[in-house]
Amino acid sequence: MAWEFRAPVYRPHGSQFVNGLRGGCTLFALAACDVVSKGIKAWVGDPHALNPDPASVENVQAITWRIYVDALAHGNCAQNGAATQNGMLREAKRIALPVLDILPFQNRVLTFGEWVPFLRKYVAHADRPYPILVQTAQGRYLHDNETGQNDEANLYDHAYAIYGTQTDPKSPASGGYICADGDNDGANEHPQIYSLDIINNAQPISMIAFNYVR
Repeated sequence: MAWEFRAPVYRPHGSQFVNGLRGGCTLFALAACDVVSKGIKAWVGDPHALNPDPASVENVQAITWRIYVDALAHGNCAQNGAATQNGMLREAKRIALPVLDILPFQNRVLTFGEWVPFLRKYVAHADRPYPILVQTAQGRYLHDNETGQNDEANLYDHAYAIYGTQTDPKSPASGGYICADGDNDGANEHPQIYSLDIINNAQPISMIAFNYVR
């Protein structure tokens, strides 16, 4: 296929299960957005490492844990890492990750007419795709449109990051949005590709678009 990519320089991915943390999907998604936004400024690894890549699995996990420790200390997440949209908005401010726009949580599933224009504006049609933190009600329906790899079968409330598109003009059903989903079976190997249908089936309930740190 003749893939066309719209993606940032840094493309984070990795497992969300850091140091035994079981409910940290939203923290992981925020960490992925932080990497896309800040690049090398988000890196917390060894400055003498041979591969100081801010989007590496190890670094995204290190940022996730750093955010968890801070968020827990300031009441922005639960002991197991679970977090609300409001908690992540407060935590984003604490880590100096600028918020660009919000589709607020309203205790219901967002309509197709609400979230699709939001993603198109800030990712698919943007001059430079912005990182988006997505919270969803039915994580069990997420599966990679390219590899077929799935999230857990009993996963409900969940979060992941979207930060680009991978499309084939000759095959519109192929490809989709480039995502970092820490629960997916392939999380440690590569980013995930979610089509509009896959995102819709998982029932998005809120979104935050973040700006780049210059």
